[in-house]
Amino acid sequence: MEKIRVGIIGLGGRGKDGLKSNLLELPMVEVTAVCDLYEDRAQEGAAAVYEKYGKHPLVTQDYHDITTSSDVDAVVVT
Repeated sequence: MEKIRVGIIGLGGRGKDGLKSNLLELPMVEVTAVCDLYEDRAQEGAAAVYEKYGKHPLVTQDYHDITTSSDVDAVVVT
């Protein structure tokens, strides 16, 4: 089964919870990019992705990097 490559924009309270409790638990999803205006939130999201997959996602503070990435099929905005 091919996975849907997802980028997440916004890693505040709801975004972080959605990433950890939902997106990272879906077998058909692979989170390939994380974005937040705050660097520490983006890095925390990236660490959760790395812990789950053993791969580093794209980490950015500019949402344009996610919406134009060829490694992202869908975007979740929280």
